[in-house]
Amino acid sequence: MKKKITMSAALLCAAMIAASSCGQNSTPAASVSDTSAAAADTTTTEAAAATQEPGTSSETEAPAETSAGETDDDEPDGGYFDPGLYAAVKDGVIDTLYYFDDETSGHTEKFDGIGGVPFSYEQTFDEVTFHFGSPDDTTVMPVHPDEYGYTVGNLGDSGEYTFSYLGETGDHDVALPETEAVYPFTVPGVYAGMNRGELMNFYVFDDETHIRDLYLGGTGEEYTYDLSDGKIVFHTLSGDVPMTLRIDDYFRPIGEYDGSGAIITFNYVRGAEPDKIVLAEEPQNEEYEPAHPFQYIDSSWEMENVPDSLADMNAVAGRNNAFMLQLDKNAVQNGFEAHFIFLDSNGQIIADHKVKTDSVEDLGIAPAPMLGGFDIVVYPVMLKDILDTYNINIMDVSRFYIADDPDSPCIELVTIEQY
Repeated sequence: MKKKITMSAALLCAAMIAASSCGQNSTPAASVSDTSAAAADTTTTEAAAATQEPGTSSETEAPAETSAGETDDDEPDGGYFDPGLYAAVKDGVIDTLYYFDDETSGHTEKFDGIGGVPFSYEQTFDEVTFHFGSPDDTTVMPVHPDEYGYTVGNLGDSGEYTFSYLGETGDHDVALPETEAVYPFTVPGVYAGMNRGELMNFYVFDDETHIRDLYLGGTGEEYTYDLSDGKIVFHTLSGDVPMTLRIDDYFRPIGEYDGSGAIITFNYVRGAEPDKIVLAEEPQNEEYEPAHPFQYIDSSWEMENVPDSLADMNAVAGRNNAFMLQLDKNAVQNGFEAHFIFLDSNGQIIADHKVKTDSVEDLGIAPAPMLGGFDIVVYPVMLKDILDTYNINIMDVSRFYIADDPDSPCIELVTIEQY
């Protein structure tokens, strides 16, 4: 998700998981004392998990899943991949994210944050044919389930990949289940955190006390945590961040951040090995600092070094950069209004993009504890969406600022993140 963001904002950046899919993670609660990652794979299929009693394992009773919603007794004819997001793991490392946007098309995003390519595809129960970037490009990937029902694909010279389903994409509600989680994470192990259909970050549990928050690009931070029945507390440099944990019908942990109500669903990433995942250093650029090229002037947040900052912000391949509005939580309970104003060298308005919502209750906005506890929330606005809507040429913009209601200000700070 994001490249330059503190742990607390990334934990929930409008960000910090959706329904399970076949051949993917329907992981039951696992004791934190279970140090094998395989313990998270003791259940197999969505179909199998849906029919068993809550809290039971299907390792010895449920047949291995062979495709989305199918088992060996019910041979699939539609293929292994449902629309949604999948993580492809090779040699213990998360290599690529596959977004299956619908039944025929999608796109990839590299975990290192560099690049990505659109694709179309066709699939049967034993192979997927990809057309990466062009219909003329054809790559056939034979597929089969592993012993726990996860999809394994062979891309020839590129090697063999294990695919974990991370959830359906797109904004949708996720309710906190009633069943309390009893030590729901396999340690060591890797989980993807999703909020309302958006991938927020990866949680890398190195051992029973240490964890890393990992974003696309490999950046993030490490800290400690305490895990108990129905609760996890992250101990960060900014303070403690507690979360209430529950288990859904497919044995996935779902957490609600205390005080904010924001919900994260955790999906186990099969085959990802914590000791092989390295935390990358934040990239440095002396000329441009993408985290905060704003200054507060006359009741508005004005961007410095326009148009260079806008151009840099828009230039990162494979990313959609967002303005992250850090808002006063109490001031936005009944909604807010903000204006994104672009002016040319003559002071004429090129575009006045209004962001207005009557309620932020269901928008999935994220708490930002590093900015003063849970009284600050974060709301993203995509730069590319604005540029496309108004057909703006960045080089024509000489001034850009973000303003809210001067009589009822709610914007505490504006940053930029690779979203």
